[in-house]
Amino acid sequence: MVFPAGAVGLLAAHSARLRGGAQVYSVDAIPERLDKAGELGAIRINFIRQDQDTVELIREHRSKWRTGPAFWRKNPLCEVTCAIDAIGFHARAETDCTKQDPLWAMQAIAELVNLAVGS
Repeated sequence: MVFPAGAVGLLAAHSARLRGGAQVYSVDAIPERLDKAGELGAIRINFIRQDQDTVELIREHRSKWRTGPAFWRKNPLCEVTCAIDAIGFHARAETDCTKQDPLWAMQAIAELVNLAVGS
């Protein structure tokens, strides 16, 4: 998961795909950036144009992906295994792009990253 899809975020998402990331989420509110992220193979999440919380949207998407015989004998990772905060200087608020809120992206990352990896 990469917040947002600026120059650094796009490079991070592209690198993650090149290194074998099965699902790379690119989170942003600018459609042109999300279009470029989609061209690079990332799953686009527009945090402004959605009817539910960004965290819940990603969790729902991941729960649909973790089905089938490959997961029958395992307890699959329920959360995102890695996240990159590439926001930089200005962090926009989740509900209003005209306001700044540097905490919501970090809170979303903390909620989504699987802390049980390796345990």
